[in-house]
Amino acid sequence: MKRFIRLLCIFIALLLAMVSCSPLDFVVDDGQSNGTDAGYYYENLDIDVVVKDDHSYHVTWNCDIFYREESHGFYIFTPYIAEVALKGANYNHYQLKYAGFAVTGAPYEVYTENLNYVIKVGDPNKLVKGMQSYTLSYTCKVGKDFSEAADFVYWNIIGPFMNTLIKNVSFTVTLPHAVDVGTQAKLYKGQFGSDFSVTLPTEDGVTFSYTTTSLGSYNGLTMYLELQNGYYTDVKDNAWIMITVFILTGIASVLL
Repeated sequence: MKRFIRLLCIFIALLLAMVSCSPLDFVVDDGQSNGTDAGYYYENLDIDVVVKDDHSYHVTWNCDIFYREESHGFYIFTPYIAEVALKGANYNHYQLKYAGFAVTGAPYEVYTENLNYVIKVGDPNKLVKGMQSYTLSYTCKVGKDFSEAADFVYWNIIGPFMNTLIKNVSFTVTLPHAVDVGTQAKLYKGQFGSDFSVTLPTEDGVTFSYTTTSLGSYNGLTMYLELQNGYYTDVKDNAWIMITVFILTGIASVLL
């Protein structure tokens, strides 16, 4: 019996370690879509991101999608294991916690696949064509980061894997606490791996906004803002995977 428990603990520990060390990019919101294959493009995409004091992101997409041909709908992919390289952090892997998925404009289904949450939007029994409007929302909790140097807002507004054109894009990011007026965030633009960025100032100390036209396929927008360490006052540790690994490894060694 002890041998079975020991082997089970080792297996679970190895499995969790493999998951926690998955070679993922810094991407938090992939925003993948099967747009090109489905024959559609985004006419308008407005994204509202409200950052909470527990370092969670409440995200709302309002989008107008034009289907050039009949289709049931589209998909959005967003990962729940992410690698985020932050200044002053010795550990880069995060377990992201999602809640509150909701869609208006069509039936939807949410499931997991290949370390992603998949939001499948559309009626399997109905085809649509032309302009359709949708609202999608969810909350993603990052929790405590592993940096002792600073806190951060680091969020892919639009991931670099959307393979369809977005004609008009706008977004607003709202902070839980005011920063100095004129504080500048970095907005990274372009394809995966691009280091091209523009500055994004705040005029009121709380919101950062941006508008652009014709964002091509496989081009993303990522906002990076460095904040004073301790900016988030209601964060909880998000390192449960490694803690579980250590506990299970310890149990297994005791049983040897």
